[in-house]
Amino acid sequence: MVDKNFCMSSYLAFRCIIKDDMEFAEGLHHTLDVPYPEDKKILVKTADDIANAYKKLFEEKEKDVKLGIMLSGGMDSACLAAFMKPGTDAYTFRFLGGV
Repeated sequence: MVDKNFCMSSYLAFRCIIKDDMEFAEGLHHTLDVPYPEDKKILVKTADDIANAYKKLFEEKEKDVKLGIMLSGGMDSACLAAFMKPGTDAYTFRFLGGV
């Protein structure tokens, strides 16, 4: 079934099209999209829920590995960077060529 609005919303929210029978256009069926496993999703309702989930996740990961962040300069990068410990390695990239 073609439903561009559903597909765009799904892709923006989940980085995949969550219903296998939906398509952006006739004959343009997605095959590489893999939804995030249900048992690994962290359900949130408020901004505080999101902040607490990030804090908990980062604290758990920091026990095993050194965390770093790649910054794009957008709001997502700024929000994630706010949860990183001071002194965390951060990297930025710049595109210098192209058409």
